[in-house]
Amino acid sequence: NLVPGEREEERGAYDSPALATPQESGNNEVIFMALDLASLASVRAFATAFLSSEPRLDILIHNAGISSCGRTREPFNLLLRVNHIGPFLLTHLLLPRLKTCAPSRVVVVSSAAHRRGRLDFARLDRPLEGTGVTCYAAHPGGAQTPLYCALQEGIEPLSGRYFANCHVEEVPPAARDDRAAHRLWEASKRLAGLGPGE
Repeated sequence: NLVPGEREEERGAYDSPALATPQESGNNEVIFMALDLASLASVRAFATAFLSSEPRLDILIHNAGISSCGRTREPFNLLLRVNHIGPFLLTHLLLPRLKTCAPSRVVVVSSAAHRRGRLDFARLDRPLEGTGVTCYAAHPGGAQTPLYCALQEGIEPLSGRYFANCHVEEVPPAARDDRAAHRLWEASKRLAGLGPGE
């Protein structure tokens, strides 16, 4: 099945941002579920509903993203919540299912803005080593590169790499800072409300 997550206001089908009830699409292999990445409660509700209704998870594609900052009910800005913390938490909550269904993949649609940041893309897959789950970052120029990362056979050795135009693209040295990546990982866990054992 294909299970796209959608914000409730995009469809107008839900009263509560935390509600994640499957909706029929007219195609019994496509099931829409409520998901607002700006709300940790919605992310958790989506994960719970997905895990209770879908026995398999072979590919997780994080394709949502915004470029403007706003405030949410949570104590930090909308851009950080939607582009990073929400997908981080969702991946964490769905990771046991991804491992069970391995070989599986996580594709994070990113942007060329990573050149200004300090994220170690190679670290994306370190916690996944030996699990059969591979992880890729993809430039958002259309759907071709994210789909390539999700479906192309034989790219498993390139797990943790950044792709643009269906090819690996090197990231600048600042994006390979192990200490900064570790600090980001720990801060992300804290901001996502994950405890020490999670």
